Amino acid sequence: MNGDESVSAPRRLVIDAAVHPAFARPDGIREYMSSEWSTNLVLPAPWRFAYANPVGDFRPEFTPGEDWPGSDRDALRRHVLDDANVDLAVLSPLGRGFIPDPEFYAAVNTALNSWLAREWLDIDRRFLGSIRVNPQEPVAAVREIERWAGHRQMVQVVVPLQSHRPYGDRTFLPVWEAAATAGLPVAVHAEIAAGVDFWPTILGYPEQFIDYALMLSTSGVLHMASLISEGVFDRLPELVFVFGDGAFDIHLPFLWRMDKDYRPFKIELAWLQSTPSDYMNRHIRFLTHSRTEGPRDAGDLAEFIDIWGGERLLVFGSGYPHWDYADPGAAYATLPAVQRDAIMGGNAEQLFARRLPAGPADA
Repeated sequence: MNGDESVSAPRRLVIDAAVHPAFARPDGIREYMSSEWSTNLVLPAPWRFAYANPVGDFRPEFTPGEDWPGSDRDALRRHVLDDANVDLAVLSPLGRGFIPDPEFYAAVNTALNSWLAREWLDIDRRFLGSIRVNPQEPVAAVREIERWAGHRQMVQVVVPLQSHRPYGDRTFLPVWEAAATAGLPVAVHAEIAAGVDFWPTILGYPEQFIDYALMLSTSGVLHMASLISEGVFDRLPELVFVFGDGAFDIHLPFLWRMDKDYRPFKIELAWLQSTPSDYMNRHIRFLTHSRTEGPRDAGDLAEFIDIWGGERLLVFGSGYPHWDYADPGAAYATLPAVQRDAIMGGNAEQLFARRLPAGPADA
């Protein structure tokens, strides 16, 4: 390629795939709930109480007075899009934890999706949306996916990282089938709100926030193993899952072990057509994380990304406005252009290709 061709190459879109808007006041969600639910005296709060973050859950510069961080649409637009030179932001509001009453849980998700569409997506088409569902209640989840699947700016389905069963369990198949039919990837995000979820780690309850945050990412690879071994991707070959919260850090040695164990025991998994790592490469993506492990030296980081498959698997997400926010302008700035372009936008373009704007995304 000569110099002229290089200069004339179109700029790759920069896409932030993990932005978390919120209501200015936790009770604001009542406005979007039907009367039978909006009058409940007790509404689950959008915060965790068992593992308080000692440095705070949000970045101070994104905290607008008394309102909830991420609630000011103009401030979010300025911080995420304008100041950081991001072209498109995928909005993923966090839920209210695992609510025991499945109908109430469904009502909360319905309200979140209605609010997101009306207050954010309809205002600025640089915002892309997420359909929040509770897969533990498949009928309601499928209904909600079908309700929003035709909305051009809804680009993914979002489910909690916390679950009562691994996501390969056949109970969840109708939900994954609805997402695949709609051409939507399924993103998995940890809830920060408390609820009736099980132990946060396979060893039980840690005592400190640092242990909680560290161990939580193991849930991602356990879901991934379940999805592969239970044949979900054989049934739904177009389905893609996107894991957040640090699962990329530990996926590779985990897949090495899974491949090794698969070979002598593959008679137990007769439906699999290839190795687990092959399924992972075709059906799994990971959100970047500001605390992702890896070398700090520029050359070593590029090699690390190459060995771990980051150029294919990583999708940038800032985590705005949380404490571990990653600035899009500085993220992966030392990587070669091919790697950085893929992580900062190219992989997201492929992931959301069916829903991205055909032309400029300016409001």
